[in-house]
Amino acid sequence: MKRIAAFIVVFLTIGTLQAMTMYIDHKAPVLLFASPDTTSTVVTQISGGTPVVLLKTNLENGFSFIETIQKKKGWLQTQFLLNRPPKPHYSLWQRAWHHVMFWHEPPVVKSAVVPDVVSSHKNNRQGQWSVAVNRLQQKVVTLQQEVTALRARQHSPLFWFVWGAMIALLGMFVGSFLKGRKRSRSLFK
Repeated sequence: MKRIAAFIVVFLTIGTLQAMTMYIDHKAPVLLFASPDTTSTVVTQISGGTPVVLLKTNLENGFSFIETIQKKKGWLQTQFLLNRPPKPHYSLWQRAWHHVMFWHEPPVVKSAVVPDVVSSHKNNRQGQWSVAVNRLQQKVVTLQQEVTALRARQHSPLFWFVWGAMIALLGMFVGSFLKGRKRSRSLFK
């Protein structure tokens, strides 16, 4: 009985592993081969981050049989497959710049668009729809005015850099001034 249960579990597990969406993890294009060997003919190239369907895996030679979005089937080295989309590769400076700019960029505000459904139902409830549309348009105008006011009050990154430099210079000046003074042993003398 235990053997049958184990067989069913293994069989169901193998069934769920087939036809699974995977992603290519490589900066350069990866080659898709006709057979599980790098010396066989090349079917196509697949760019990094592209989703593919994993059909089966050959653990002995490290190849997987996949199907591309264009319905081309072939063998790919298993080391280039991920079960999630790959993260973009950023250098340290790009990550630092993004971090700095994230806090200083104004938020993107998209204006509200009244759907076409409103115009198709205007004949049925002309008064109610026109009131609702007017309210939405007033809210959009109010939000746009608030965004404009916030952008006017926002300081650039250069402004904050200059302030930080001034505070650092002030700290160095105070530190050098206090360093030259004589210290007293007690506060009560």
